[in-house]
This record gives sequence, C-alpha cells and structure tokens, in this order.
Amino acid sequence: MKEKNLSTPFHSRTFYFNSLKRILIIVIAGLFIKFCIIDIRRIDGNQMSPTTIKGDRFAVSRISSLPLVRNLIKPKRLQPVLFKMPFEPGKEGYLRIAGIRADTVSIDSGIFFNSRLESDYFQNSRTSTEIIPSDYSPLDFFAPFRVPASGDTLYLQTDNLRDFFFAISVIRQENPQSSFSLNTKLLLDDSVTNDYFINGFSLYEGLLDSIPEHNRFDWFFWTRLKEYLSMIHYNQNVNLKFTFCIDGEEVSRYVVKGSYVFLLADNWKNGLDSRFFGPLKTTFVIGKPFMILWSYNGDPENSDKFKINRIGRIIK
Repeated sequence: MKEKNLSTPFHSRTFYFNSLKRILIIVIAGLFIKFCIIDIRRIDGNQMSPTTIKGDRFAVSRISSLPLVRNLIKPKRLQPVLFKMPFEPGKEGYLRIAGIRADTVSIDSGIFFNSRLESDYFQNSRTSTEIIPSDYSPLDFFAPFRVPASGDTLYLQTDNLRDFFFAISVIRQENPQSSFSLNTKLLLDDSVTNDYFINGFSLYEGLLDSIPEHNRFDWFFWTRLKEYLSMIHYNQNVNLKFTFCIDGEEVSRYVVKGSYVFLLADNWKNGLDSRFFGPLKTTFVIGKPFMILWSYNGDPENSDKFKINRIGRIIK
C-alpha cells in the first residue's frame, strides 16, 4: 500500500505574493508610526541650548499635530515644538512656544514678558554692555505685540514696519495658493525717488525695486535699510512707503482665519525665531520633542563626539 504524500506543493507565485504583502504591511505600519505617532530628528545647531545641543537625536510625538487631534489638543506656553518653516519648503524649525493666540508679548532690556505668563523663563544671558539699541535689533527690545487669533483684524499700516510685515506673514501663511507683490517707494522730504540705487549697504546693493526674495518680506531688513538711508541722507526726511497686493489687488486690512503661536529660542544669542519671522500658524506645528535618544557630534574638532550623559534626557 502506497504512503500518501501529505506535503504541500510549493507555489512560487503564492509565496512571492504573500511575501510582498507582508513587506507592504510593514512599510505602511512604519510610515504610519513615523508620520502619525513618533519620529526622530537630529539637531544641527545650538539655538535651543542647553535644552538640546548640536548632535542630539530626539524623539518627536506627532499625535497632537494630526488634523483630527489638533483641534482637541491646543498648544501650550513654554512647550518646545517642531514645525515646518512656512515659506521655505522642506525646511523645519525647532523652538519653544512663548505665546499663544491673543497673548501680548514684549521684551524689555533682555527680559521677555507675556500678558498671560507668570514666568521669567525667557531671559537674555548677555551682559548689559552687549545690549543693542532698541531701534537696531529685536533681541533685547521688542515692542508689545498681540499674537493673532481667529477673527482679529490686521491693519497694514507702514508706519510700523514690524507689524506691517508680521501681518503680511500671516496673510501669506493663510493664502499659500495666491500670488503676492510688494511695491516700495523711497520718499526724501516727501518727494518720491525713482530708480533709487542702494550703495554701501551691508545687506544689499542694487535697485530699490529689485530687493531679493529672501529680504523682500523681512521687516528686520527694511528696518536696517531705513536706518542706513536716514544716516546717509541725514539732512533730509527719509520715509519708505509700501503697497502690498494679493493676486493683483491692494490690501489695507485683513481678517485672520487661523490661530498662531509666538516662538522663541532658548539660546537668545543664536536664536532665529518669531522676533524676526513673526507669528507661526498652528497648523505648521508638526510635533512635540519629548526625549533625547542619543547624541553624537561628528565635528572633527569636537573631542567629545558621543555624549552618553545625554541619553534618555526628557525635553521640557
């Protein structure tokens, strides 16, 4: 009597199909975890020092940035966040929330103030001899600013360059598909100066109406330029007039649709934050760093490349 063969025949097509299915499930699960739950980022600078330093790899919680969760979990003051830079595709930032919607923030003599925050967390560590005059830098002196909230009306008045360009930043963040233009006129003793050529200015040399894109919507650039023009035309009244247009139509006021946060760096001296680029729309926040996983600085001049004492540190 013949023995019955109970072995299952090998079918290559079924094997490859099942293998591909398992791989696909693993990839989808990995992408879901990366973009929806936890991701890992590397620190390349020291603007959040000493909380995090160059070379740190930290874990980021992505849950609170999901569309369905975002409306339930509001941003909190003093919370570090990872965010997308609104006007630089593919670039991310990492700073701390110093103000949320409807807060009024200001800086006086290197000390940060928030109308609703009882904390002296943000203070400039520089000595008084290093403080730059208020009309020259927002590092140590920053006039009161209300963080925009949904329903606020912004008036584009060019007599306050900071608020004017911060309003433009809000408009650009809320209308990414629109086209924008900014026309500038230089007035010397109330007379318009056409085809004015800027010469000897450290940040730009060329025609006034050909300012590069990376400076065109930068309030700090225009403040520095106005100071420079006032210096070289010291015997005349210098003024800059701007016209801002959306899709070819001039805008003088705008009603805010979303909510915003004001961000600051822990390291004031090296911090590029909301003092310069303005408030950030909350939808650009993509995660909350919460733990340093490991720290490795590959700089050949750094003798302490691998920092064991930073492993497992909680980011607060």
